[in-house]
Amino acid sequence: MDTTNGNCKEFRNAGFSMIEVLLVITILAIISSIAVLSLISSIEKAKTDVCNLNTKQVEKMYNTYLLFENDSKHSEALFAQYLQEYGEEICPIDGEILYIDGKVQCSLHSGNGDNGEDDDDEDKGEGESVPYL
Repeated sequence: MDTTNGNCKEFRNAGFSMIEVLLVITILAIISSIAVLSLISSIEKAKTDVCNLNTKQVEKMYNTYLLFENDSKHSEALFAQYLQEYGEEICPIDGEILYIDGKVQCSLHSGNGDNGEDDDDEDKGEGESVPYL
């Protein structure tokens, strides 16, 4: 009869308890939620970076267009026509593209990130981050 009790003890120790399974599921849920939040943040940053780079490229191309095609006379109608001819998606989340004070800006991303590479003449504070290429 001793062998029967020994077999039962082995059987009971072979599996996981319900608390252990719930603990593992909880830990996996926490790790996956952190990963999803990080992924969403990375996607939003990528969209902002794409918009900023696209607006900078459109700004350079539009200024070249003004210089060679229209004798440097900007108008809202001319800019709208240029954007229609450009024909590509500039902002990935459909922000309105504007030409303000000689700069092409997105209505959604104009205040986010580094939208200009030519900010050398502005004085930067010591606490600001260094732009990357």
